[in-house]
Amino acid sequence: MITLRDYQQNAVNEIRQAYRRGKRSPLLVLPTGGGKTTIFAYITTEAAKRGNSVFLLCHRAELVKQISLTLAAFGQEHQVIAPAAIVNQVRTAHFSAHGQPCLCCQRTDSHKQN
Repeated sequence: MITLRDYQQNAVNEIRQAYRRGKRSPLLVLPTGGGKTTIFAYITTEAAKRGNSVFLLCHRAELVKQISLTLAAFGQEHQVIAPAAIVNQVRTAHFSAHGQPCLCCQRTDSHKQN
């Protein structure tokens, strides 16, 4: 389990306050290495605990692995829907980090490439 740093917890609190004030799309800006993935993984994990569905969309293949590993570190069940090469990269990363593949990387017929 990951523990948020003080500035990350402050960012989570500020995002929650923005939603309470009626904002629909608050923007979080942090420098590289500031923990943006950790913060949104924490927020999505908490939302899922309350029964909310969460959909994350990522435009960079290298970030898919980072996001999946961070969600797994929070104990959050998730699924990776991506081309086979990216799913294999994520599977390898999970195996390297934990000694076993993540269930998020199990492919079904609906994900197979033609």
